[in-house]
Amino acid sequence: MSRWYWGAVVCAVLFGITCLMPAYVNEEGGAVWPWQIGRGWNNRDADGRPTHDDLGNRIKPNWVRTAALVVFGAGAGGLAVAGYFYPTRRRPAAQPHT
Repeated sequence: MSRWYWGAVVCAVLFGITCLMPAYVNEEGGAVWPWQIGRGWNNRDADGRPTHDDLGNRIKPNWVRTAALVVFGAGAGGLAVAGYFYPTRRRPAAQPHT
């Protein structure tokens, strides 16, 4: 497997790990998990995202998770395409023995 594909595999694994990050954070920077949203306070903003967790704390989307998903997703796709077009290093032809 070429070095491009190894890079794509690493980015894909990091993308999968990033999916496990919380999608929302509260004002203090603490994690808000999906099971902590939607049972008590169901206020939504104009885009349909919740504005409060179950305890009434104000929450906002986790921009670090969003940025990491974009970077690792684009990186995996870009490296896979690069691996398709540049599969291996060209090695110089062997010199004949005389």
